[in-house]
Amino acid sequence: MPDMIKECSGINIYGRTIKSILFSTDVSIIANNNADAVLAVYPFTPNPSIIKSIMLVASVPVLAGVDGGLTTGFRAANMSLFSES
Repeated sequence: MPDMIKECSGINIYGRTIKSILFSTDVSIIANNNADAVLAVYPFTPNPSIIKSIMLVASVPVLAGVDGGLTTGFRAANMSLFSES
């Protein structure tokens, strides 16, 4: 992690300060990092099993993409609820 990250103010989400974000969907990298959060976005229709797998191995908050391509409306809302739980 670059030393400069310690000096930045970060983003406060739900009382937790996030200064570094890992952008990946690779569970082995997600399980072995020192970032403050994970940004998990991929170019396919959201799938609960992928989001669940990422959240199981992550020890930090996960910012998950839940809408993409043709996924809109009711299905996107359900994916958001699943990610939140």
